[in-house]
Amino acid sequence: MAIVQEFKQTRVNGGDAQPVHSEPCLHIKREYRGPLKGWSTFYQPVPAPRLILTPYVGCVSRCEFCFLRAFPGLHRLGTEEMIVTVYSNYVEHFKNSLDQLRIAPPVIISPFTDPFQPVNDRYGLSEKLVQVAVLNNLPVEIITRHALPDEVLAMLEYLPDSRIQVSVDPLQREGETASLERRLDSLEKVRRLGISAILRLDPLTPGIPGLNAGMERIIAAAADRNIGHIVTRFIQVPPVLHESYVRPYQDFYQVDPDHKNWWIVVEQVRRQIITRLKKLTDSYSLTLGLLEDPRLHSEFGSFETIFPRPIPISQRSSSGEIFSPVTGCPGDCLLCETAPCGIDELAEQPWRQRRLSLVDWKRWSSNRLQGELL
Repeated sequence: MAIVQEFKQTRVNGGDAQPVHSEPCLHIKREYRGPLKGWSTFYQPVPAPRLILTPYVGCVSRCEFCFLRAFPGLHRLGTEEMIVTVYSNYVEHFKNSLDQLRIAPPVIISPFTDPFQPVNDRYGLSEKLVQVAVLNNLPVEIITRHALPDEVLAMLEYLPDSRIQVSVDPLQREGETASLERRLDSLEKVRRLGISAILRLDPLTPGIPGLNAGMERIIAAAADRNIGHIVTRFIQVPPVLHESYVRPYQDFYQVDPDHKNWWIVVEQVRRQIITRLKKLTDSYSLTLGLLEDPRLHSEFGSFETIFPRPIPISQRSSSGEIFSPVTGCPGDCLLCETAPCGIDELAEQPWRQRRLSLVDWKRWSSNRLQGELL
């Protein structure tokens, strides 16, 4: 029987009070409604769309740099009150959503809340989502600061087009996360399976002592395990975190009016840090990609796209079949001119300026099926 703190309840967005479960951490259970969310440039640039799978909202890690403190609703509940939201029906919802699609992008677990944080030890939703993807032959991208469970590693062998990103903060300001050694062990196992294994230095934060030493320590450890590709990004600070992050190091930041007046690292500082990081990766024969800064990436990055082996879009002729990669799909909608998936909008329109959702993919699946029948 679930353990519930009878003395503690919480309200979400002014709704009814909900019981807070106490093991393995404070959390509430809700049902997910509405379409699956899609990708937008706010989260992270990728060369093609994704369907976002977020079975949990909120995190107990309490990483000092977490920008989700600026978000309202369930994110604020998770970052301020440390109460994680568990979508108890999320796996079934994902299954039902896939049944409606004939063509689908890769799925990503989970850019907001770590999919393998302690609450997942109890509910196992992340492993179940990977299992659904395996049964449908749909590529998966995973972003985590934890070690991947053995169950996930075993299933990834059936999804060779998938990609695993494991994040590490060079300044060691993370909360309850796996040790660097355990995270790198996971990536090494992923690499041995022939799956894209990528280490993220996330975020790079200027001004705070120890950044250079931290980068060198992590790069050396990655090289020891033959983890060949590094991606990184600079911190972006919402106004709500200005006092703790920007004010002590004001000269390193400037306001970005195109991003709701968030604070970003000035270009000169970014260039200095990336120059040093590039020398480090070159010295260990590692490749480097820079997120959220195409200009610096084109100068210092090692690939035309940020990630090696772009993940293709998938299709099937009916909902009863498994998905297969679209023939000729390069996995890079930004550079695509022929649209082998049949969705001309992905090649012609700046799709990253809006958030693509399940609604879009249902429409495209329907149109594609009608075209085949004709």
